[in-house]
Order: sequence, then C-alpha cells, then structure tokens
Amino acid sequence: MTTHADARQSPPVTPQDAIAGDTPLNLGVARALASPTRGLIAASLAIGVVFGFGGNFLPPTLRTVSEALSSIGLVVGSVLLALAFLRQSREVAVVAGLFILAIAEIVLWNNGRNGELAAVAFATAVMFYVPALLLISLPAVFPVWSRAAGALAALLFGAHAAQFLLGNTPSPSGPFAIAGYTLMSIAIAGWVVALLRQVAFSRVMPPLIGASTIALVLGCQMAAPPPTSTAGAQAAAPRVVEFNATDYAFSAPETLPAGLVTIRLTNHGQGPHHAQFLRLNAGVTFDQFSTAVQQQGPAALRLGSAAGGPGTIDPLGTSEVTLDLTPGMYELLCMVSGPDGIPHLMKGMLKPLQVVEPSTSAAPPDVRGTFTMKDFSFDMPDVLPAGTATYKVVNVGPQMHELNVLRLSADKTVEDVLAWEQAHAGPPPFELAGGMNAFSPTGSGYLMLDLQPGTYAAICDIKDPNTGVPHSHLGMLKQFIVQG
Repeated sequence: MTTHADARQSPPVTPQDAIAGDTPLNLGVARALASPTRGLIAASLAIGVVFGFGGNFLPPTLRTVSEALSSIGLVVGSVLLALAFLRQSREVAVVAGLFILAIAEIVLWNNGRNGELAAVAFATAVMFYVPALLLISLPAVFPVWSRAAGALAALLFGAHAAQFLLGNTPSPSGPFAIAGYTLMSIAIAGWVVALLRQVAFSRVMPPLIGASTIALVLGCQMAAPPPTSTAGAQAAAPRVVEFNATDYAFSAPETLPAGLVTIRLTNHGQGPHHAQFLRLNAGVTFDQFSTAVQQQGPAALRLGSAAGGPGTIDPLGTSEVTLDLTPGMYELLCMVSGPDGIPHLMKGMLKPLQVVEPSTSAAPPDVRGTFTMKDFSFDMPDVLPAGTATYKVVNVGPQMHELNVLRLSADKTVEDVLAWEQAHAGPPPFELAGGMNAFSPTGSGYLMLDLQPGTYAAICDIKDPNTGVPHSHLGMLKQFIVQG
C-alpha cells in the first residue's frame, strides 16, 4: 500500500524516462495517483485541447458546444491536477498556476460568447494565461518540451495582452493568440503524457469515456439557447452601433458581432464622407490591403467584396443602414473624393474591423418597400411618402452597385446632376441625404430614410470596370418625388 510519505519520495528515473523528458517529480506525481484518477485528469485535459482546437473547424452552432466542452475539460482537469499536487503538499507554484488557468477558462466562457465582447474576454483571459503558464512551466515538473511550449505560449499571450493594455482590441484570431494557443495546447499535451506514463490503456478508457460523456452533456446544456417561453416571442431588433467620420478617419469599434447590425454614421468632418464595408478575401491582411491602396488606389477593392454601408452625407449629417455581416476581416473605407480628386481612403481614411461570431440573433427590420439595383437602373417607386421609413436594398446585377440619395435643389433635375458631375463647376445642385453604399452582386441590406417633401434622386456612381464610365451616366440616376 502506498503511504503519503511514500508518495513524496521521488522514484528513480529510468533511461526511458529521461528520453521522454520526465523528471523524478512528475513521475512521482503520476505514480502517486491511482490510475483511474490519472485517467480522469488526463481525459479532462485532453478534452479541453481537442475540442478547443476542433471547434475552429465546425459550424457556428457546433462550435459553441465545442468551446463549452473545451472550457469544462480544462477547468476540471486543471482543478483536479492542482488538488493532486496539494495532496502531496508540494509545488505550490504549479498549484497556483493550475488554479489561475481554471479561472482564465471561466472568465473566457462566461464573457466570451457575446460577439463584440469575445475579443475583450479573450484579452482578459490571456492576462490570466500568462502567469498561469509561467508558474506551471518554470518548475521542473513536466517534460522539458512541454515546459518550453508553455513558457513560449506565455510570452505570446503577453504580447497579445500588451496590445489590449495599450488601448487596442486585438482579435482572438490574431497571430499572437493563434500561436499562443497552439503552444499552450502542446504544453497541456505534455501534462497528459506525464499523467499517462505506465498506465494501461484499458484502465484509461473508463474515465475517458465517463469524462467525455459528462462534458458532452454539460457542454450541450451550457451552449443551448434558452427555451422560448411563448409561441409569439420575437427576436430582438438589431443592435445600433455608432460610427463617426472626421477628416480623414473613422471612430468605430474594433469588432462587431456577425448577423444583423444597424450602423449609424455621423459626419463630423468639413466635407462629405461615407462608410463602405469591404470584406477582405481569405488570406488578405490589413497591411496588404493598405499597401495595395497606396499603389493602386480604388483598384485595390478587388481584394474584397463590397458589403454595403452608410451612404454619403454632408457635414453634421447622419446616415443609417442595417447590414447582415458574416464573420471575417473587414475594411471600413471612405472613397469620396475632395476638390483635389484624391479618394479619402488614399489619405488614410480606412480602418480594419473584425466581425466575430454572434451569441444572439436579431430580426430584420420592418420595411415599407424594396429598391432593386441592376445594370443599369433602379427599380423603385416614383413617389415616396415623407417621414421615416426603412427600405430593403438589393443588388441583382452582375456588377457592384450603390444607392445614394440626393435632395435636389429648387428647380433642379437629374440632368443638372449629370452636368455638374462632368464639370464640377459651382456648388452642387443637391444636398446629400445618405443612402446605401456599394454591394457586390447578390448583396442586400436595409436603408433607413428620413425624407422631407421635395424632389430627390437615387444615384450610383460606381464606375463600369470595362469603360470607366460612372453608372450614373449609364442610366443609374432616377428622379423621384417625396410627398407629405
């Protein structure tokens, strides 16, 4: 029978142990624990690693369950392993590190499921990861390769946390975070290897199956959406996020939740501005896009797909749209040109924006009608009612299109608009009333308009890629009346 005193004795290290990187202490911990206990701890930690990594390759619904399983596994495994060390009354630093790691996972799970909060929650969690991994990895307890991976992961997580402390909100899918989590997973794998030394596979299977079953049930319960209390319950309205434009910069969040979100842009600059959302193609980084902008100008838009955005407004104006965003990296752009003819994005008016998985869904807004954009015309009513209303805007054409709204000056028509666009002589014969920025083919969104009685025009000034002619000069300029 093994006594507590025997458990504290460090057994001799065999040549095989030395090759594996084991130390007398970690072999002592492994051998002091009963095989089922070791199997349960190892199974819990393995679940944490496997489901943490596997979740990246699953659809959103299953990914939520996978993240729950990962958190449960790491919390249970870390706490049980810490208690095993406490039972031996040794390695207080490792015990503290394991408890801190469990706290980090709890913080991440409790706060990281709300789209925009995910990046903040992850940055907060990695502040716990850093001391946890250092406390666990510096003592000579686990295999050398595991300790090295843990120490390097702590350094990478420290760099991620430093970005957050400097006022940024780095993405959980950023380079420091991805590399850090990969190395942390390798470190935890080393703990599993140390625990399973000299344990028969048949003795590991029962706790492994049991831990997996319990984690699966709990994970599904934690990840499942709350039940609907009544048959008539409705989804929440899209959240409203305030964006501000100045000369020449955007003030906007670093992250947004995917799904329906309402963007309200206010222009605090001295000239017209808008906010074009561009979803970057897979593999394209912000630095690559910024370099392409400086070298190619608006032609750099080929590196992404247009996802709409608040249309062009005059100083102190406001434009509001609702977009259905998909996860990914976006750029926020202003492509309006000033008197010098230089687009604002080439003056630095662009901003990276990460769209992350949502935790809740929103219902689309009620609409009064649909405006359809195609090559090269607008399908929309000739008369609209005054006041506030929301309209759906859809691009059914093979080219990119936008729908900006102009309030024409007294006695002016769309012919005056075309003439002014060609010569830019004198003041424009219109006021900018917002609208919906460009969508790539099949794109759609919701445009909120607050119109006073008068004469207006819908216009698309995207240039034809083959001829360079603005779409407004190809027929995408429609005059309409607003009646009170």
